[in-house]
Amino acid sequence: MFRFNSLLLLFGLINFLFTQDVVLRLDGQDLFYTSNVDIAGFQFSHDGCAANASGGAAEAAGFTISASESVVLGFSFSGSVISSASNGLLIGSLESCTENSFSNWVFSGVGGITLTSEFISSTLLNGCTDLSACNYSSDATGDDGSCIYAEENFDCDGNCSC
Repeated sequence: MFRFNSLLLLFGLINFLFTQDVVLRLDGQDLFYTSNVDIAGFQFSHDGCAANASGGAAEAAGFTISASESVVLGFSFSGSVISSASNGLLIGSLESCTENSFSNWVFSGVGGITLTSEFISSTLLNGCTDLSACNYSSDATGDDGSCIYAEENFDCDGNCSC
């Protein structure tokens, strides 16, 4: 059953990725992106944690990265782009950022077109992910082995109790 739930999660993520131009996630001090189009520029607000934003695919593409105490702006004077891919957008420079540190994402593509974007949580919420268990949690993204099944635990009326 775990494989079935994993496949559902994977299918949902793939479907989500194809409906957004840019999908972002935070992993430690690194901001990762997955994009199905080239990125010509970006901007986002932050709570002060990204004032030293640098590195990653943005720097490798020759982008100028301007970071203040509340906003990060990345663009290229030469017209270069960050290639559509899945990679680190900014690496090793987001020291105390959390998922709640960011807002107001703006991405542009070639010719200044507006790209859709979404920030996804990289935090696993552990719980029971087996649909056939009494204590199945639709919010859980990682199975923690806590599933309880009807044949294991009945109350006096013969109902599954968790």
